[in-house]
Amino acid sequence: MKSQIPLDEEIIATKSFITLPLRPESFFFPIVYLGSALILSLVYWLYPQFGRNYLCAYRNKVLNQQYYRLFTGMLLHSNFTHFLSNAPFILIFGAQLNNYFSWRLFPVLAVATGIITHGISIYSYDYQVNLLGSSGLVYVLWGMWLPLLLISKKHIKGSKKWLKIAGFSLVMFIPASFSPRTSYRTHYIGLICGLLVISIYIIFNYKKIEARNFALFEKLSKEKYSKETSGFSHQLWN
Repeated sequence: MKSQIPLDEEIIATKSFITLPLRPESFFFPIVYLGSALILSLVYWLYPQFGRNYLCAYRNKVLNQQYYRLFTGMLLHSNFTHFLSNAPFILIFGAQLNNYFSWRLFPVLAVATGIITHGISIYSYDYQVNLLGSSGLVYVLWGMWLPLLLISKKHIKGSKKWLKIAGFSLVMFIPASFSPRTSYRTHYIGLICGLLVISIYIIFNYKKIEARNFALFEKLSKEKYSKETSGFSHQLWN
């Protein structure tokens, strides 16, 4: 059905539902995750033998059906600097996924995919390798956020949008320095897993995502129209 609701061209060119402010409660689950990671890491730093015996994700231990180590190993960090290198990304991406797309994406789907990433990466290494940290989860979150960003910001011109994404991706994917102790393999396994999982999510939820932008434009247009007696004449399809 057609309607003659005037739309504000500037709003259409600059807004989408993911430009709305983050709700304070969207930070709850990222903070819970990071708090758990910090507490468990402190236990590991203070009692390293206990951590190695019961928490670390050694490949031989995981293959011996101690699967919980995939989760505890993801929470553990080698030191506070290592923790701080992951924390801001988990806080930002986790809050955005939770705020705009619900708790099903973060923490449920993202953390589950992070555990799978940890498992795939562990399996690809030697028998005695111990994999620590949430870097794999960080790349899962970026892999999930990137396609959602692309389909939710159609109001931004293609070149401008791609330049922003390319610039941030360079910062994410090309480290300032290389460390032999860093598992870059895990980073890219996480990215691939995140992209695959979110692609399936988008296939089943694309119409809902599109409808949220449509509803936002219509609501903003009516508010604009109630304040002004004149406006641009456009056709809106229902």
